[in-house]
Amino acid sequence: MRLIMTLMMMLVLACYAQDKELKPAAVEDWLGGMDSLTLSDAVFTVKGSRALISKNILPVVPQKKYWIGGYFRLAEGCESTQFYLGLVPMDEERRRISPENVVPLPDSESELSRPYNARETVLWIKANEKWQPDRVHVVAFGTDMPNFSISPGNIVKVESAGAEYKVTLSKPSPLSYPAATRVRIHKLGAHYIYVIPRPAGATNEWRPFNAIMEAGDSAQFGDRKFPAATRNARIVILANYGLKDAAMEFKDVTLKELP
Repeated sequence: MRLIMTLMMMLVLACYAQDKELKPAAVEDWLGGMDSLTLSDAVFTVKGSRALISKNILPVVPQKKYWIGGYFRLAEGCESTQFYLGLVPMDEERRRISPENVVPLPDSESELSRPYNARETVLWIKANEKWQPDRVHVVAFGTDMPNFSISPGNIVKVESAGAEYKVTLSKPSPLSYPAATRVRIHKLGAHYIYVIPRPAGATNEWRPFNAIMEAGDSAQFGDRKFPAATRNARIVILANYGLKDAAMEFKDVTLKELP
């Protein structure tokens, strides 16, 4: 009986540990780049520019801090490369959170002055001078945060028409919205939360690369802070970023909850 209880306790502790740490250990543990990723003696080698995202997911507790890191070096025969290491924030339903879901343009709140019909590129809003065309400006419909009702196209033109603005999008929204729906501008940006906001280099020697990340406010995205609504996360490596002929190696890449 005591042996059974001990085994059960070990199983519980193992499950608990799995919920606290994410450490891909096989090629199959990564999504993307399967044709260019190999594993030998616990060392991954990736050739060409690839986005590698962990298949498994780590539950995130907003009040906790998280350590993410690993070891990186050039593959044999490669003279230079660069990479990003970061995490993919997701909400409770495991929907990926991107900047456009959580980063509003300050004071850009308005509302639809006319109904918006799906698949149209023009919408009408109550005038707000903050609304300007920009390649990083998209429309958020409603007041949710994170907001997943985002226009797939950016704002390409804003025309004043008295108390209204005529707003033209590069691509139409797939859904319709009634007049008086609250709208605001959200901003596009980098898709992931990176250890540093620029590509890191690698050398011929193993180099540790890591950081501690934590939750920010509801509109935080970047600077090692993930949105407050984050409840799950994956690891992401942008290997050999923008370099199709480069190759690099990495090992012991881990995302874990800190005590």
